[in-house]
Amino acid sequence: MKNRTIEDIHDPEIGHKKFALFVDTAIEKGYTITNIKEYNEKFKFNMDGYPLEFDKYPDLSWHWQLELCEKLVAYHKEIERRKKGER
Repeated sequence: MKNRTIEDIHDPEIGHKKFALFVDTAIEKGYTITNIKEYNEKFKFNMDGYPLEFDKYPDLSWHWQLELCEKLVAYHKEIERRKKGER
């Protein structure tokens, strides 16, 4: 496991092109990406404070993974909202 920064994932030597596109698009959409950790097969990170993963498997689309992460963040926020008794 290696800790990575957003600059690291854009680095041509140690970066990851698909994950860099994922992060850039998420940031453009208003999400915050922090606490990036790189493993052999995936990245683990926080998106708006929620722990998520990005799989490095080459056949998986980064667009699809971003859509799933956006849904998961929305679900987390909805659950928190309902726990507080809001509708």
